[in-house]
Amino acid sequence: VLKVSLKSVKVDKKTGTVRAVTLTIKTSKGSKTVLCSSFRAGTGLRSCKITKLSTGANKVHFEGHGYGHGIGMCQDGAHGMAKQNYKYKEILKHYYPGSTLSVVK
Repeated sequence: VLKVSLKSVKVDKKTGTVRAVTLTIKTSKGSKTVLCSSFRAGTGLRSCKITKLSTGANKVHFEGHGYGHGIGMCQDGAHGMAKQNYKYKEILKHYYPGSTLSVVK
């Protein structure tokens, strides 16, 4: 049995949109800085857009917004539109108004 006590987790670096880039995790055995994207993938955290973070009693509580990579398209919403027979161009226009779609050769 590995006996490690969680001391704290903090956001070290953010993008301009408050999305966490790196987190520092402090335990009774030391500290480690990790990429939030890696932490997210390994823990099931839904997004690195963290608005509030608290630690205590070997627990971490995250609050935030979004789900995924933060590029602007809701995967569940796009899937729902596709199930309603929207074409891919209509879905893209909905999420990225004013953009154009072109073929790159």
